[in-house]
Amino acid sequence: MIIIFFLFTAIGFAVVSLAFCIYNARKVPYQSIKGPFGLYIWNFIAALFSAMGFACFLAAIQCHKLTEHVANYSESLFTLVILEENLGFSFWLVVASAVTHGANILVVASSKIHLPKIQTKKPEEPTATGEDFLY
Repeated sequence: MIIIFFLFTAIGFAVVSLAFCIYNARKVPYQSIKGPFGLYIWNFIAALFSAMGFACFLAAIQCHKLTEHVANYSESLFTLVILEENLGFSFWLVVASAVTHGANILVVASSKIHLPKIQTKKPEEPTATGEDFLY
């Protein structure tokens, strides 16, 4: 249950981050919770809960041998031995979600960097005169 709680909390904070991102795109951010600092906070909290969710899942699988407990639940005649475990698509989706929140923090941070503006060359006036063309 705690894994599901962490994941739903991460989804909730991701939605809050998305809402403030859309709000910032439409209006000029003037408060810290709604501005770039707020995006840092909401993405960091969402990434933290995502990371805690997949860490708890790994702990349940590896340390508490959850796969063996589920496979041998109410079995009295024989015992299944787990030789190999593969983490499924949903686990890697949660890992990708946490990484995406971290990447979003980097994108917001890089938007604060002021790059030099590209200056275009002004067209130069021709220096050749009619006398130059005669030679």
